[in-house]
Amino acid sequence: AKGFYLISNLSYLINIYTNRFISLITVTSRLPSATSMSPSVEVTIPSSGRGKMDAKLKASVKRNTTVDGSSHISVLFQAYGSVWPKVLPFCIANAVISAVIFYLQNEKGVPLAVIPTGHSFMMIMVSFLVISRAQIIYGRYMGSMGHLTGIMKASRDMIQLGCVFTMHDKSEGAKMWRRELAYEITIFLKVMMVALERNNADKKAWELDGIDSSVRDSLEQLLPVDNCNGQTENLGCKWAHGKRTAEDEAFSATYATGIDLTSTIFKPRYRGPDTPQKRMQAPEELKLLACATQMLNNYSALEATLITPYPFPLVQMARTFLFFWVFTLPFCLVSQFQHWVQLMVCIFFITYGFIGAEYVSMEMDDPFGDDPNDFDGWAMIGLAFEDIFNTIYTIDGEESANEIEKKTM
Repeated sequence: AKGFYLISNLSYLINIYTNRFISLITVTSRLPSATSMSPSVEVTIPSSGRGKMDAKLKASVKRNTTVDGSSHISVLFQAYGSVWPKVLPFCIANAVISAVIFYLQNEKGVPLAVIPTGHSFMMIMVSFLVISRAQIIYGRYMGSMGHLTGIMKASRDMIQLGCVFTMHDKSEGAKMWRRELAYEITIFLKVMMVALERNNADKKAWELDGIDSSVRDSLEQLLPVDNCNGQTENLGCKWAHGKRTAEDEAFSATYATGIDLTSTIFKPRYRGPDTPQKRMQAPEELKLLACATQMLNNYSALEATLITPYPFPLVQMARTFLFFWVFTLPFCLVSQFQHWVQLMVCIFFITYGFIGAEYVSMEMDDPFGDDPNDFDGWAMIGLAFEDIFNTIYTIDGEESANEIEKKTM
């Protein structure tokens, strides 16, 4: 009866978490997939008519994890994006331990069986810690996707509104301003992705192609470096209040490009050769400013999520209870089965359920990068670039669109 109670609770646990995880990767699968081949295959992303994403912008676009909901076999045996490769060694080890315990208990007469009452109570704590952690990280995961898509939407809204508000001005100055606005948006998106993929410490924001020398020099001068060594000519080192890492540089670079983007919105107020002949009305400027604010607000929310780790005491407690409970479970169930194969199969899948849930949480903890279940942020940016080029093409023609594409890429 106790064994049945244990297995029924485990089934309920696995059912809840499986439903959540399948819905999660179903949403992820709806992202634009650049290729269905191996993750290392380089692909070409078309823009307004020619070109491809620069090699330094993203050498290869990751392969998304997809789910064919109509095929149970495909879901059960898909290896890419699964936690099976990481969990399988634990499952095999625990199954072997259970077989050894069964042999010693039934063949050698060594009394290893224990009363499962304590494990029944401990299972409540293990389930709470593992599932609550998964729910929190799942919320962070989906929240991050919401903020990322919010940035992409705001970038499209900004270029469309900027072009529509000035579409009747066909002067060269107006065209130059619209191209500058588009350029500043693309620079913001590029630098933002470098910051979000903060684990790529070898990639500097100003080293991306498509960033002109003035912006590059400004970022290098303003951003603190991780080895200032008493430098005073670098303003970042001069003003730094502590040692700064490559991650700090990337986050600061995004805010610096955000200032340039906001300044471009108000540039038509000061008429010049590279601005529209007639300045926009105040409500129109506020519309564009609201888009810039939305981009920065969503980025700030992403930064807060990334720099706020899951509390270590909870992680430590969860894994302590989890591994102790899972790997002592064979001592409780050894007397509940009449054959060692039955015990091994039961222990194998119980181990997969609980430790697999923890590994899924680890997989979702940082959704930016090249892991199978991470967001394909560079592909999303590529699509945003295409929409920006198409908007410029609609208002100013192919020549202007090609010019901004060439400058950006």
